[in-house]
Amino acid sequence: MIKNTIIGFLAFALLFILTSNKITEDSEYFIVHYSLGKNWNKKLDFDKQQYSASHSKFLTFLKKKGVVIFGMRYSDKGIICLKAKDLESAKLLVQTDTAVIKEIFKTDVQKADIFYDGCVNAQPDTAYKKVTGIGGIFFKAQNVKTLNEWYYKNLGLVPNESGSLFEFRKSSDPNEKGYLQWSPFNEKTKYFEPSQKQFMINYRVQNLEKLKTELEKNGVQVLDKIDVYEYGKFLHIMDPEGNKIELWETVDTDFTRMYEGKTTK
Repeated sequence: MIKNTIIGFLAFALLFILTSNKITEDSEYFIVHYSLGKNWNKKLDFDKQQYSASHSKFLTFLKKKGVVIFGMRYSDKGIICLKAKDLESAKLLVQTDTAVIKEIFKTDVQKADIFYDGCVNAQPDTAYKKVTGIGGIFFKAQNVKTLNEWYYKNLGLVPNESGSLFEFRKSSDPNEKGYLQWSPFNEKTKYFEPSQKQFMINYRVQNLEKLKTELEKNGVQVLDKIDVYEYGKFLHIMDPEGNKIELWETVDTDFTRMYEGKTTK
């Protein structure tokens, strides 16, 4: 009950601050420097730290609202650049992060002056086009169960309900995990249609909604609407040679929660 009350209060506080901190052309830039707080567990990776998931969701939410411009980590520290009405508003915003309240992180907020005009704004305009990796390898099989068992026995793949889930570390941030689903499908599956090929590749992408708009402008055949699940957003398209492609805007933290210790790596 107390936990829900605190979460509700933080959500209200964040909404209030965002409402009073409306981003305009007169908004200023601020740098937030993150360092390890007194409650950081040195024995655990970032994704296993208490409140790491809520911290990531907090920053993702601010990014979608246009408040956070960019962020990066180096060593055991991190920085983000954000826009706010003034220094006090920027500090209040950062302090609604549960990981900051619980002293997993310490923060220092400073006003920033951009002296190379445009250097901050260039990245968001192109980032959504980028394919960040392979998210899935799907192919048809005459006997899915027998084929799965062959791979489990001979190549050591770790089973899951759809084949095997591969785990890797992201090159952009080695503390974060990513996933690739390997799955044989029954040879009579309609999931690959309208393609007549024996396989389909899933690509990990950024900002699927913007990418869909761009693809449609370029005349790419878009097969369906974006489907949203707890582990990400999905869309299917066709390439010029009749290959069906699955695009996936990932939420890897849900796979970590569901498959911890049950992946091929």
